[in-house]
Amino acid sequence: MVRWRSSKPAATPRARVQRPWRVRLALRDWLELGVALVFVAGVAVGVHALRDPQVLPVQTVRVDGPLVHVDPARLQAALLSGLRGNFFTVDLEGLERAVTALPWVARVQIRREWPLALRVRVEEQVAVARWGVDGLLNAQGQVFEPPHLDPDLVRRLPVLYGPQGQSGRVLRAWRSLSRAMRPMGLEPVALYLDERRSWRTWLKDRTEVVLGRGSFDRRLQRLLWAWPRALAAQQGRIERLDLRYTNGLAVRWRPAETEAGGRKTDA
Repeated sequence: MVRWRSSKPAATPRARVQRPWRVRLALRDWLELGVALVFVAGVAVGVHALRDPQVLPVQTVRVDGPLVHVDPARLQAALLSGLRGNFFTVDLEGLERAVTALPWVARVQIRREWPLALRVRVEEQVAVARWGVDGLLNAQGQVFEPPHLDPDLVRRLPVLYGPQGQSGRVLRAWRSLSRAMRPMGLEPVALYLDERRSWRTWLKDRTEVVLGRGSFDRRLQRLLWAWPRALAAQQGRIERLDLRYTNGLAVRWRPAETEAGGRKTDA
């Protein structure tokens, strides 16, 4: 009888060789899994511990920069009201929002400083003009309204006003006006843009200058051309200049008994 042998006799021996390898692989996998679980558990415990407010609490808050207008007491109160959590979990964005809401604060940046401190950088608003009765303008043409206005500051600032949303435009026009008038010895102290988009300004001697709607630059240039030629010698007598004409201007004279400073005159 012929006995046939399988053409794949090595199957059984391979199985005997592979079985110990598979066992060793399984043990290694279990060891790696165990190590991973221990690591994850350690991380979880560590994260939980770091979220505990009693662990690494913030102990120092440093404020950079001189505070001229910002009330230090209100700044401290705003910081303390939002100082929850510890060094890692304190809400820096929330603190920044609370400080930014204070009067006279333009920008604020708060960062962590190892080991247990926060550093606060406060930039105050810089007023370049008054806006209407109660508001102020910063250099970017943004309106802000502090609760109280320093009388000395108010006296030094020009008065600007215009419709809502036009503060940047009015400030740009004011800068152009001041720059153009200064060489003529003229000192504007106020600029007004009404709801019809008509411009008028007032000089330090209380002379009113009506520029009207549109053609702001062209009408201003007409005034600067006429001033040294026909108007400078009569400055104290001029009450109002109206440039709402195509090729000229109109002058209203002050009453004969007074001049720009309010003093009696013999004219």
